[in-house]
Amino acid sequence: MVDPFFSFSPEGDEIVYAKTRFYPPRKAYLADLYKVHLESGGIKRLTFGLRAGEPSLSPDGKKVLMVKHEGGNSNLFFLDMTAGKVFPLTYDKDALTQNFSPSFSPEGDRIVFVSSRRGQRDIQLLDLESQKIIPLTSDEADDRSPIFSPDGSRVYFISNREDGVFNLFSMNLEGKEAIKRHTCTNTGVFEPNVSPDGERILVSAYEDEKFSVYLLTLEALLDEELLSDSGEGERDLEVEYAAEQATREIYPSSPYRPSLKLHYILPWFSFGPEESFFSLEGYASDYLEKHNLYFSTLLGEDVQYDLSYINRVFQPTLWGNFYRARGYRIFVGELLPIEVEGAGVGLLHYLSGGQGIGIGFSTRFLDTYLIYAPQEWHRWQGRINSVEAVWVFSDMLPTADPELHPRGKTLRLGVEYSDETLGSDLGYIAYEGEFRGYAKIAERGSIALRILAKRIENKQDFPRILFSLGSDPYYLGWDSLRGYPRDFGVVGENLLLSSLEYRCLLARRIGGFPTFYLDRLGAALFFDIGDVFSDEEDLELKRDLGLEFRLRILLFGKVPLILRLGIAWPLDEEERKGRLFFATGEAF
Repeated sequence: MVDPFFSFSPEGDEIVYAKTRFYPPRKAYLADLYKVHLESGGIKRLTFGLRAGEPSLSPDGKKVLMVKHEGGNSNLFFLDMTAGKVFPLTYDKDALTQNFSPSFSPEGDRIVFVSSRRGQRDIQLLDLESQKIIPLTSDEADDRSPIFSPDGSRVYFISNREDGVFNLFSMNLEGKEAIKRHTCTNTGVFEPNVSPDGERILVSAYEDEKFSVYLLTLEALLDEELLSDSGEGERDLEVEYAAEQATREIYPSSPYRPSLKLHYILPWFSFGPEESFFSLEGYASDYLEKHNLYFSTLLGEDVQYDLSYINRVFQPTLWGNFYRARGYRIFVGELLPIEVEGAGVGLLHYLSGGQGIGIGFSTRFLDTYLIYAPQEWHRWQGRINSVEAVWVFSDMLPTADPELHPRGKTLRLGVEYSDETLGSDLGYIAYEGEFRGYAKIAERGSIALRILAKRIENKQDFPRILFSLGSDPYYLGWDSLRGYPRDFGVVGENLLLSSLEYRCLLARRIGGFPTFYLDRLGAALFFDIGDVFSDEEDLELKRDLGLEFRLRILLFGKVPLILRLGIAWPLDEEERKGRLFFATGEAF
């Protein structure tokens, strides 16, 4: 895969670019730099296993400025083309900061780049002689794609600092002039590039469902001041061409027409307590991921499936889900068969400040066993139709290990309503609230905290829906006490559960093959505490303590799979015997 960023040599006869491919010595997919001669077509590899990208050739053509990814950080490095040596320019090692989008000054003595700290992008200036970094912007705006003017006196960049829409701005490096705004569109301007004579600037703009390239006259743009809140002085982008380009070649553009592309399809063998299945899982989307299709199927005595579709063409996001599943749960030492078939549809709208709200409707037919009392259950068949409303808040930071070591915090509040007026055979109101928080405490360690609360109000004495707290060897749910069996006699209308984990990274880039790569191995020491109780009972918290190993596997170079193996000891049982468990998928 070729990186979309590349750089021409000063003479214009060569291009330096980045390409990602499987690197056998490290048994991993890594990006490296290459140089191609435009006339001969000859290609020379410049780096080996560096995870490098976004190359920018110096004005004298002797050095390559690049972005190197390592340990969760992106830092700027120099590659000396003559000596073949690489040395750093930035030194961030917090596994969070990302430095990228670098650009040389005309004299090659300064570098302007973007630095993202805690998810906030700002423009930085690096003086190569003094090795000092000067922040050019430091605010809540999202600033991107900085470039120098040909005389080195100004920096042009893209920002959403005025009205939340990306437009073209600039600042004067030789004085204290305020930031100027040069375009005003409501659809966005991106990727600026100034002509060598400094008279024009090329930008990409999104309009009428397509991206187009515009050539703007800088002399006119530089006369514009920042717009007031009234929006006075708005103007449209103007397309201009030099006179000598009268015989130019025209490349027509057309609106984006999405078409689904299958990214992967994975075969599996699934093993259950009573039977095994041949499984197929896959994912398909269009290029811009406006349409996303996830599917999974189990082929055994009968066919089981799970099909999900997400549409991001407009706001709010539309989702739909169709599924049919059959399995088993252990209760009082017995395997109880469960079958469910249903569908759901909903909308999710993202607000400002990391917030989102959503609504949904689901219908499902169940052939299952409902818990009636701590040691009693009854088989029940029927349909449940329900509506759900949720509010979510997320303040998560980008990390190199989002599955094993996330950073930040999330909060989710939801309510679900089911009644005979919706065509349901059961009536209830269910409430749920959940908090998750993650923080780094060492070079390879982090702390994770989760607090979950649930309550259900049944509208009939029987059948009723009750919560249980525990796990079995074939099922480790989000609401499980890992050290207790699912049938240890705790049921009720209220659930309270909290988990605290210390997580550490044991190894990374372990090795493998292009289709099956062992990426990272981590461990977690955990403590769970919780209880399920009825309205007539007092809260009696149960506790467990355990150790879990988590292995992240990359399939076909891009599909993550998390395998979890652990042991947990119940602290409030007479026999504190450790329980082994195995699960797939992310922990909380």
